[in-house]
Amino acid sequence: MAAAIYAEHSLNVDWKDHLTDVPGGYAGFNTSIGVSQVQVETAKLLEEKGYMPKIIRVDDGLTYLETGSIYDTETMMRVNSLRDPKTNIRYAAAYLKNFQDNWASEYPVIAGDSAVLTTLFNQGQLNPPHPNPTPNDFGRFAAKYYSHVCGLLGL
Repeated sequence: MAAAIYAEHSLNVDWKDHLTDVPGGYAGFNTSIGVSQVQVETAKLLEEKGYMPKIIRVDDGLTYLETGSIYDTETMMRVNSLRDPKTNIRYAAAYLKNFQDNWASEYPVIAGDSAVLTTLFNQGQLNPPHPNPTPNDFGRFAAKYYSHVCGLLGL
């Protein structure tokens, strides 16, 4: 998890992201938001699959998270959820768990393969599960710095 965040911030995040991601998300674009750079549509997918609490609409036209928070639209609620670092990390952890669940039957060592897990985190659902996944540059970078990140966290 931490290696994926480290790789995101080392390879994919710059000042433009900080200026454009949240406004883009509010406008309905599938931007990557927050510390883990979770895409708005990925967050929605994780809610639909039951990995995260659902955002629901009720008759009064307001949008609520199952916990009772109110926002104007479902998309704004999701973007605001992703802006909170703790919630953002939970979405990212749920995304990794989703990959572990989906890939376990085809690639049983998925939970211990940080290079492949972070590759999937980076690529999304491009390919169906199979027994011979290979990491991309992002996944190799995350795996290379995995021990370093663990050390920074005192693990």
